[in-house]
Amino acid sequence: EYSECIHDVLSIANNQTLLSHINNFVHPFNGFKHIETKYDSFGKVTISIVKSYSEEERKAVEIEIAKIKNTLIVPSDSLENNIKRIHDYIISNTKYDSDRSDSGIIKYKSDIAYGPLLEGYALCGGYTDTMELFLEILGVKSYKISSESHVWNAVYINNEWKHLDLTWDDPVSLSGVDLLQYDFYFVDTNSLQQSEKEQHQFDKTIYLEFQ
Repeated sequence: EYSECIHDVLSIANNQTLLSHINNFVHPFNGFKHIETKYDSFGKVTISIVKSYSEEERKAVEIEIAKIKNTLIVPSDSLENNIKRIHDYIISNTKYDSDRSDSGIIKYKSDIAYGPLLEGYALCGGYTDTMELFLEILGVKSYKISSESHVWNAVYINNEWKHLDLTWDDPVSLSGVDLLQYDFYFVDTNSLQQSEKEQHQFDKTIYLEFQ
């Protein structure tokens, strides 16, 4: 009865922008690198998903988080202070992977949480996944939010949705000195887009909390 089924499945499977947005609303370990879709003459659709994390990578990340979470998450402390400690820890122990972003040289798994947690290098995906994993542990309502070229965290705190961008709070300095900033720490949409007018232009019809 669903005469457009095959067309719609193929349309979604080939829409990389849509798939990227869908990826932002799931737990990082359920995220995917790509999806392959097949169908036969009987209309049977088979979807094969290649996840962002292998089983070995997932386990390694879980072990590392288990090692450090008790020093970062203090049950008696406020939610804001716990998130700030996590924010500061990730940035203080991670360098932006400029070789990969600028030259395509892949030496680290910097696009996922494995990079910052176990190798000390991250792209925006690595920063964002790592923070999202901790937000999940804290039970904070959150998801990832992205533009065409960037991804960061959306967090519901103090009854408001705010942007949290660890990548931009860990800028690459010309001198090579490690910096820790708070310019993109729990900011509203207007402040975010006034501070940086290119990479943070996102689709507000998808991320409705920020309309």
